[in-house]
Amino acid sequence: MNIDQIGGVHIYYYVSCKRQLWLYAHYINMEQESDRVKYGSLIHDGTYERMKKEIAFDSIKIDFIDNKGYIHETKSSRYMKTEHEWQLYYYMYYLKNIKHMDIKGGIIHYPEINKTKELYLDSEKEKEVKEMVIDIQRICSSPTIPSHNENIKLCKKCSYYELCYI
Repeated sequence: MNIDQIGGVHIYYYVSCKRQLWLYAHYINMEQESDRVKYGSLIHDGTYERMKKEIAFDSIKIDFIDNKGYIHETKSSRYMKTEHEWQLYYYMYYLKNIKHMDIKGGIIHYPEINKTKELYLDSEKEKEVKEMVIDIQRICSSPTIPSHNENIKLCKKCSYYELCYI
């Protein structure tokens, strides 16, 4: 798997659950029927309508980039999650280092809770993203599925729950 094949979902699953990442990378997708995913699409489609939507670069899709060079992502979650931050760090890293774009920073929008989070890619975050990409490539190319996540409370909300525990 090349870096241009890694998208935001890979990053999210890497931070959330390595098993979920492996399943997704092996084309076992359980979320297409998820009510949470459908709800997220409604939130996404209904916010920032005047801005250009979904700019695609290889395997990543970005909600929009403003004229100041900030990447914007809209999340339907009522919680500000680390997974969201790492997706945005990855997008900034990818556009800066692979596409050679001048990216100033990123903003995550949470319309459900009326909050935003502004992030900047520094050298430490770049190093962490590089390591993450290498580990994602290793996990996805492994013939062995990673073990279950230890956080069963988190797992009960996951669309892969039945595959892992039943």
